[in-house]
Amino acid sequence: MASRDPRKPSRRRNRRAEAAASPWWSMGPPAADKPPEGDNLLGMLAEMFAAQEQRITIRRRGRPSKKHKALAEADALVRAAEGFETEQARATAAEALVISPDCALAHVLLAELSADVHAAEQEYRLGIVAGERALGDDVIERHMGELGYVVEAQGLLRARSGLAKCLSIMGRGVEAITECERLAALDADDSIVARFMHLDLLIVQRRFAAARQLCEECHEEVFCHWPYGRALIAFGEEGDTPEARRLLAGAIAANPHVPRVLLSGRAVDPDGMITVGEEDEAEVYVRDFRSCWMDVPGALAWLRVAANVPLEQRGPERRPRGTGSASGRGRGPEPAIERRPSWPEEKRLLARLPLDTEDEWEADLSEERKGIWSFLVASALDEKPLAIDVQEERPLPDDLWKVLADAMRRPTHGEPRRPATLTMRPGVFPKTWRRKLEQIGVRQVLREDLATIERISREVDARISAAEAEREADASDPAATTAAILAACAGLPREPGDIWESLVRRAPAWVAGEGQPYLPWLAIVVSATGESLLGVEMTRERPDFAAVVRLVGRAMEKTGVRPERVDVMAADLADAMGEALAAIDVSVCRAAALRVVDRLVAALAESMAPAEAVAPLSAVPGITAEIGRAFYAAAAAFYRGRPWRRVPSDAAITVTLPGGDGAEGRRVHAVVMGQSGIVQGLAVYEDDAALEAARTGDTEQAARTTGLSMMFGEAFEIPAVDYDWIERNGFEVAGAEAWPMPVRLNPGMNLRPPLVWELGVLTGCLRDVATFVAAVPSAPRGLGSHGTPEWTSPAGWQLAWEQ
Repeated sequence: MASRDPRKPSRRRNRRAEAAASPWWSMGPPAADKPPEGDNLLGMLAEMFAAQEQRITIRRRGRPSKKHKALAEADALVRAAEGFETEQARATAAEALVISPDCALAHVLLAELSADVHAAEQEYRLGIVAGERALGDDVIERHMGELGYVVEAQGLLRARSGLAKCLSIMGRGVEAITECERLAALDADDSIVARFMHLDLLIVQRRFAAARQLCEECHEEVFCHWPYGRALIAFGEEGDTPEARRLLAGAIAANPHVPRVLLSGRAVDPDGMITVGEEDEAEVYVRDFRSCWMDVPGALAWLRVAANVPLEQRGPERRPRGTGSASGRGRGPEPAIERRPSWPEEKRLLARLPLDTEDEWEADLSEERKGIWSFLVASALDEKPLAIDVQEERPLPDDLWKVLADAMRRPTHGEPRRPATLTMRPGVFPKTWRRKLEQIGVRQVLREDLATIERISREVDARISAAEAEREADASDPAATTAAILAACAGLPREPGDIWESLVRRAPAWVAGEGQPYLPWLAIVVSATGESLLGVEMTRERPDFAAVVRLVGRAMEKTGVRPERVDVMAADLADAMGEALAAIDVSVCRAAALRVVDRLVAALAESMAPAEAVAPLSAVPGITAEIGRAFYAAAAAFYRGRPWRRVPSDAAITVTLPGGDGAEGRRVHAVVMGQSGIVQGLAVYEDDAALEAARTGDTEQAARTTGLSMMFGEAFEIPAVDYDWIERNGFEVAGAEAWPMPVRLNPGMNLRPPLVWELGVLTGCLRDVATFVAAVPSAPRGLGSHGTPEWTSPAGWQLAWEQ
């Protein structure tokens, strides 16, 4: 069912008790609430003209008597200027105010054109005064609650709505709610559709009872804003309860697309028409309420699990893109999604790789089990797998090509290279692949028999079956299984000088589970002497000590020898394993580092990381636990302070550093992100040009600038090794969506983790900006070249509002 975007101003009556997408004949006055019976066209037209006549009557009774012609002329002039360029529109608004100082629409237009939120606020307030003066107290009192019918009242209503939005942008949520309540008193039927903003403000301010009441008043509307609002309110009040899940299920029934669009992290720009229950309606809802969901701690993580939303491919790390205007015409900081290289670019990259004229590769896509698709690339020369991708749905051809290209650039075995031939089964892959392969010097061969892949698949199946049998034995009687393994190992010969290493740690890559991705645990056993992997086990829960003992024992059974010693890092693991392995004369020692295991895990992390991923912060040279602890504590305090509630999207703060750690006398510009509802965090620009490029959206200039940023996200958005580092050191994280992602932006839009001194700058800005925003209200224009008043933090950093 098609309907108008509920945020678009409409002249039609829009009563709260009516369905928002009612047909035109139900939009009349109270007497015409029912549609005409039958298909009598004359009756329908009569109802329409009766409704129009009543509107005209109301307008006549509500007209100011003396200055009406001047006001009507000024209003018409402003309406005609809404599509003009900025300067022309501003001049037209000024001309309209000369014709009629009571033209509230002119002040509204000037506010929308303002580049500063404080100037916009003043224009909206002037518009309210002008609108009230034009109508007069008697007209307002006589038509209280139905001013949406009065043409001359549109300027007043839009000015009050704009003021509420301005106050919300500036973090003055309580005042914004008051304006929404005044607007509802003037226009009970909400002709300009301010009720969604009202609901958003009530939820953000934690006024859940009032928000629930507003949802109940609008329960007959068909838009999905209300059922999702009720679900969010229930979660905000009580958390993950059966009632919250019941309400969420009802919301999903109303529009199943909202969770996916909301969690995708992509910017949405819906057009003016929507279809109730479809994706375009979901985009409208996400545009209106994304920031609201982000502002309720844990809500997005709960939605991902409760709605069972699979993890989408988000592309590279998000970065701030611009700081749109406070009046709402610009767009706030939002993620810049990097595009994949075009085929000419990718062709040049692949063609530069060395060509192995003796190597033949095989590639195949198969459904291993129902709902499990496996894409395998292997070398027939080395008889080694080069890349494997497992999906729950059949992968798209573009995704398969990306895996194949990654196998050439970063194979799991051997050096980067192109094969001489690529053999695949006919009818499995697109015919266009032959031409693409020819253009990079690779010959395609179609053949049903893929001997190497079949052999590797059999080996994998055998290992899976053996692992399943071992898990069943462990689960049925773990103590007996451990004792049996150790008894079998006792008779094995002891290899003097053979040193093994064992480690229990988080895996270096995230695994997409049901709804919420998770980081599995790895138990690893390697031979430090032979530098070879002996055993590995991946589990969702941390394995206990007995499980590690069984893994080491099974490695002894497979190799046929007992090592002289097993080195581990954790003291508790050393004690538990030492007691168990002492029975078979194998010593366990605690080591400060595990050379071979660390190298293996690092190689595994590099091979599993996306090509575009930013390197982990924990791998930055010179980083220490103390430096990391200070950064994460500052980020947690910043998140809890939620400065984006108090700061307009175009506000910049000048931060002058006291010096030290390579930053002596440095002056930077800090911009709080979060008002647009795309990403929350802090951007730090190093010069005026970088700040101006961000504000104007000049992508060419932005590509030549540098800067720092810290964005909050869910745990799976940070590198897995950083998650392990945070967990092992007990660093502070403020919430489920408050995992910090620090990034350094270099010319060419290249991303890397900040160096130690750069992280110090970011840490200081995070530490002091939230406190400064709470202590010093955002100052209006005209207070100095870099804004006043200044504020000095206890650490000696100077902060001031910038114009």
